Amino acid sequence: MRKILFYFTFVLIATACVPKSDYDQLEKKYKALTEEVATLKTQIDELKNGEERLVNLAKNSIDAGNYIEADKFIKQLKTKHPESKEIPNFNKLQPTIDKKIKTELEKIEKARQDSIKLANINNLGDWEIGYYVDDFGERTGEYFVSRYLNGTFSNSATTNSELRVRFMIDKNSSRIQLYEYAGNHPIKGEGVIYFKVRDKNNKEYDIRAYNNDYGNTSIEKEHDYLLRKILLAGGQIKFIAEADKYSSPSIYKFTIENADWFENAIAKMKLKNKGE
Repeated sequence: MRKILFYFTFVLIATACVPKSDYDQLEKKYKALTEEVATLKTQIDELKNGEERLVNLAKNSIDAGNYIEADKFIKQLKTKHPESKEIPNFNKLQPTIDKKIKTELEKIEKARQDSIKLANINNLGDWEIGYYVDDFGERTGEYFVSRYLNGTFSNSATTNSELRVRFMIDKNSSRIQLYEYAGNHPIKGEGVIYFKVRDKNNKEYDIRAYNNDYGNTSIEKEHDYLLRKILLAGGQIKFIAEADKYSSPSIYKFTIENADWFENAIAKMKLKNKGE
């Protein structure tokens, strides 16, 4: 290519000061070099995209289980050699190849997500790790995931008063403690409390809990998995709870603005429970 540019430049400079025979000779060499380059390009393209080579590359990739590469070579074959007799055979294999590619991409994405989680294992977002104590105030060695929120509550005596909420999620159970007037003592003895939950995709769920005489509002066993699944999805999650033991409803409203990194908090809790 440099030779061509050189001769071309030389021809332009020389046209005004050389005999025509010399000019014709230079132009002839230029055309010959141009044709040589075109031929080389064709040969290179044939080496890279020849039918036999592409067919073999596709077959070898399939045999090696590299279906993404195989699909790439098959597409090149169809573009460069649409008349190839191997194309019908590859078309028959295409549904299997597509299925395998989907599996490969899922593995790649999982590996990517796992690497992100590993790099951020200490990132708990707004979640914290709490610990249980016994009657003497000493740690029991059992940990839980914790988070405080603010909200509002309304009943026959008040409207939109301050509410404090605490999530307490351990390896076996989940609690949502409700503190009216943002006080230090949770509500007690309300019995069944119904939660309506809206996840980050605006999908709504009904979750039931039980508030005992000690103030523990525990999510019922059959709904605990659902709550954790919603929290694991992250994003904004809205809650509306209703207690109606005495036919005088109390309504509690609160929102987790960003539930991200809950999975990290659960993993961290499990490690602490194992003493790691």
